[in-house]
Amino acid sequence: MNNVNRGKVRGWWDWSSVAAERPDMMKEIRRMTFDDVLALGRKSGGRFRVVSYDTPQDFFAAEALEYIRVLSSSTPDNPKAICGPVGPVEQHGPLWRIVNEMHVCLRDGIFLSMDEFIDEEGMAIPQSHPLSFAKANIEGWLNRIDEKLRPAPKNVFHLTEDVGPYMKVWDDPGVEVMITQGGIGDLGHFAFNDPVPQEGPWAERPPTPDEYARFRTRIVTLHPWTIAQDARHSTGGDVSLIPSRAVTVGAKEVLEKSKKLSFWCPGHHSPAIVIWMLAWMIANNIQDSRMPQSLFARHPDVTYHLLRSKIIPPGIDVH
Repeated sequence: MNNVNRGKVRGWWDWSSVAAERPDMMKEIRRMTFDDVLALGRKSGGRFRVVSYDTPQDFFAAEALEYIRVLSSSTPDNPKAICGPVGPVEQHGPLWRIVNEMHVCLRDGIFLSMDEFIDEEGMAIPQSHPLSFAKANIEGWLNRIDEKLRPAPKNVFHLTEDVGPYMKVWDDPGVEVMITQGGIGDLGHFAFNDPVPQEGPWAERPPTPDEYARFRTRIVTLHPWTIAQDARHSTGGDVSLIPSRAVTVGAKEVLEKSKKLSFWCPGHHSPAIVIWMLAWMIANNIQDSRMPQSLFARHPDVTYHLLRSKIIPPGIDVH
């Protein structure tokens, strides 16, 4: 792989090099319609599905109900967990409202956060920080649920620089992680599992899929595209406010421990070309660590949820 294309950002691997190396694949992907993407699930023998929704209300209510199904089914004798995102967050409102209105008990459910920013001193940013993912979860839905119904504090695990308590849950054979749920990054990442920098063992080649799939929960340096994406969604585009490092759930945990992977694309978090590429690669079992979610092709139960009314198919339109 010494002549592998190095992509658009100096010093980093990214999916632009995958596109450059696979022009025939990209030609097919770029001409796919929304209905073509929905049909890709049929190629996988049931291990990959693509589901569409017509309205934001339906989309985010369905995402909230997925939280509720998992957390409400957990019992002390049969503990079940969900690993959940902060982006998107629009599911939080329907989630706590349904739970409170219907008196659904989530007390025994286990919630695992996906990631958190790390400050310059190597510590997770505090929950008082406006960018804190823990703060978004606690204030967005956990503390809005009636105290008798919400997951018990001992069952809520937000990532910090000390990953030990968090990893014990993933490694506990008695805990079933029913679903890992999230969005899709501009890089085709999941949580903060970005393509790696071109340094050390990856200076001349990216990790193989098997190597990447062994990465565990860890502190990572964020790819410039990820910093730009987070700034676009959280700071009005001010990249100087986004920390350069984060702690993230590992690929090994997501791929080996999660019973189901459920990823939600409302149309304003990730570009259609990335969704199209990942769906095509997963359905056709093409794995490449420069497009980290393509490794989902090795998982037996993956669903992409797409908000049809908000996703504009790939194309060129100079205006």
